[in-house]
Amino acid sequence: MSARERIAKGRPIGFDMAAAMREAERKMRAEREARTIHRTAQIAPLPAGAAPPVIDGRRDDAVWQAVKPLEPFLPYATNASATIQAATEVQVTYDAENLYLAIKCDEVTPQAIRALGAVRDDDAIWEGDSVDLFLSVGEDPAPYAHLIVNPQNLQWEDLVGDGLDRQVYDPAYRSATRIGENAWFLEMALPWKEIGIPAPKPGERRRANVCRQRMPGGPEWSCWSQAFEQFVEPESFGTWTF
Repeated sequence: MSARERIAKGRPIGFDMAAAMREAERKMRAEREARTIHRTAQIAPLPAGAAPPVIDGRRDDAVWQAVKPLEPFLPYATNASATIQAATEVQVTYDAENLYLAIKCDEVTPQAIRALGAVRDDDAIWEGDSVDLFLSVGEDPAPYAHLIVNPQNLQWEDLVGDGLDRQVYDPAYRSATRIGENAWFLEMALPWKEIGIPAPKPGERRRANVCRQRMPGGPEWSCWSQAFEQFVEPESFGTWTF
């Protein structure tokens, strides 16, 4: 008697369906892992005595001349053959107070940029051109902070994890943007205390990702650590070692 016939007659099917589903899910996760590129990076601290960057969206501070950019962004693993039409360059450093990022978003048609939203935390922000930063609170992927900034310098944020309430998450961080002839630029200074952790000690790790949504000619989605099919994938976050 087939399993279908047994189910129709209300009889046991002869095997553990839950176990079969768990095994199928395990195989699916393994397949996704095999198709996804997980990035790692060593994040160097601000040199002793060096001035922190001025958060003005210009990237012309001396510190950014010495910080090596992260690896180039990748398309989703589900569209791995796609060619990224507009590159994104990210530099990261930190000190005892802040995590600093400088980001260059190449754009050959800056007049076509769609910076949406009217106020901070407007959900329309993440429907237009924007950059997403994901940073874990500990060494596990979750809980994590999720920050979005668009070319108009409108900010959106979330704190994701079991039992956490986004409605009370309102971190005070600095960001500045500038739209140039062939790119738009973003600088950020994120205080460690605003994500509820002390500055990392040498050797400590955090799970992280930086992703970009580009609207001209798109949408085009790209990430530093390759996501499978969407930005919000903690399992796809890369690893920053401080």
